[in-house]
Amino acid sequence: MFGQIWQWLKGLWQKLLGKSLKRQQESQKDLPQLNDTDYEFLFSQLLEGVVHGWHEGRIVKFFAGLEERGKQGPWVAWLQRFGNKVLASGALNHQLGMRMVQLGEKCRSVPDIDQIGETAYSIGRELLTRQPKRDIWEYDGSDSSSLPQETMTVEELIGRLGQDSQFREAMARQLGIETTADPQAMVQALIAATNITPKT
Repeated sequence: MFGQIWQWLKGLWQKLLGKSLKRQQESQKDLPQLNDTDYEFLFSQLLEGVVHGWHEGRIVKFFAGLEERGKQGPWVAWLQRFGNKVLASGALNHQLGMRMVQLGEKCRSVPDIDQIGETAYSIGRELLTRQPKRDIWEYDGSDSSSLPQETMTVEELIGRLGQDSQFREAMARQLGIETTADPQAMVQALIAATNITPKT
């Protein structure tokens, strides 16, 4: 008699457990996939948490709370896209770089989130070590009256043309324009010339 009751209870428990698991799996399937905007919003929350002292366990809990949407693979793929976008902008963003490095240092030793940490750390280091881009132009004169080859920024060139009359006259000869032209007009003519090479 006891054995029959036990079997009945066991069967009932398995049915209830099975339905619960099925509902959980169905609810996870119903969760919409994160888009890049969602990732960026969640990532900003994560970085804010790190700034306010989140430790490794709290970061793991953050991703665990996202359930299926907290898996490393999709997060690493998004981080790479995010890093490419941020680095391509050319803007200096040391604060973001510092936060990503800090996140990376906390995550790199935790197996569940180590790949996220490595990716964030790498992007953060690039942001911290990048230099501001400057527009640099090089003018190579080719005739007998050519100027010595010099490399300078556009701003430096305009300043030099405004201050150095001999330099301005030599440049005007090479460009075939009047020496009375203002420095900015001369620079525009220089940029339009075929022997201007932009330097990055």
